[in-house]
Amino acid sequence: LKPIVIVMSLEETLALACSASNILCYTAPLVDSIGYYRRKTTGNDASLPLVISFSASLFWLTYGLLVANNMLIRINSLAISVFTFYLMIYVVFCPSASQSRLRQELSYSAVASCVVIPAVFFVRMVDSYGATLVMGLVCNALTISVYGAPLGTLAEVIRLRNSSSMSPPLVLANWFSSLVWSVYGVVISDIFLIVPNGIGAVLCTAQCVLLLIYPRVSAEKKTS
Repeated sequence: LKPIVIVMSLEETLALACSASNILCYTAPLVDSIGYYRRKTTGNDASLPLVISFSASLFWLTYGLLVANNMLIRINSLAISVFTFYLMIYVVFCPSASQSRLRQELSYSAVASCVVIPAVFFVRMVDSYGATLVMGLVCNALTISVYGAPLGTLAEVIRLRNSSSMSPPLVLANWFSSLVWSVYGVVISDIFLIVPNGIGAVLCTAQCVLLLIYPRVSAEKKTS
């Protein structure tokens, strides 16, 4: 019985750590948002991580509704509200040069949501398992995209030798979250947790390396 007790204790501890890591990921952009308000600009910070995080929360909410998982519904309802707030702050303070890119990203997100989500619920009337599987795979792909989104400015970071377009709080929060969820997936033997979060851990580690190699340099310091 003792090994079983140890495994259960480890599983419960990791489940708690996973919940904490989600909260950390939701609050990490707050540091950047406060900075936007103080500087009255988003500077070089990319909008893609926020857009993808919002989209991922919307799709995970849909998955939660499909499988009737109240925890997924509650967590992702909160996430949608939080990232909507962050996007509003970004819209208010982003430079005009970033607005067209943000509109394009939001347009892609809106089109994908309006096509995929109704289609999944339509398929569900015919094949419930197939609809759930498809949405689960889409959500897993989006989870990997959330972890990899800061790499969207990889070419710019390397070219300018400046990681100012990446958010250190978000990168570190995603790194911690991907590691915790990967370990949790191994403990409960869930491949759908191991694969996306394992890939996410690798992507986030690469981002941490970039932050170390190319420190953030603000526009003010570059022009001084």
